[in-house]
Amino acid sequence: MKDGLLGGILDALVANTDHEELRAEIDRRLGASKAPVHTVTSHTSDQVLHRIVLSDILDEGILGARPQDKAFPLRMLFADLGDALAKAEPPALADASFALASALNFYFRSTLDEEARVSVGIAISKLYYAFVSMVAKETREVQATSPLLAALLSGELERSKLESVDHQRSFDGTLHDRETGSGASPTIVAPKSFLCRVTASGVVRSRALVRT
Repeated sequence: MKDGLLGGILDALVANTDHEELRAEIDRRLGASKAPVHTVTSHTSDQVLHRIVLSDILDEGILGARPQDKAFPLRMLFADLGDALAKAEPPALADASFALASALNFYFRSTLDEEARVSVGIAISKLYYAFVSMVAKETREVQATSPLLAALLSGELERSKLESVDHQRSFDGTLHDRETGSGASPTIVAPKSFLCRVTASGVVRSRALVRT
């Protein structure tokens, strides 16, 4: 039976490669010229899924966190992400989960300079808030998870740190930017990205996007 996630990745890889020689090499390595993609085993697809949700590089304190542990909300986030990727439906959630997982993989597996990593980190926070909204996580769960994800991302930064603003209720122009379409109300309805500060001085280098 064809695995929807892995099959989709391989199909997209072949379909979006313009160079003919490279396409042929991809076909050869995947066996696409002799066998359909659905011959990929479930064991292989499980391995791919584990890598996509970072199970091979996440700290055991996250992967093995119990309900009473501080890292448990983060474990549940990655579990939700894995479930959404494996089910690959509904389409909107499948797209949101794949975008978040892809961004996380790029962030943790690529060699980036500080500026680029900060930009990707902020993009991840936007994808994260979109994802948790789609899976309908309760506000208290999101408030517990956001600072943990921000800290996890900040562990890859040297001169900057990312912070969540989930517990802030009033708009502050020095800390927040309004999402397009927001009203002029001083009350924050929902955060849409993380805040970024310079670690040494605490100076805000990128304000958090919020909806008011």
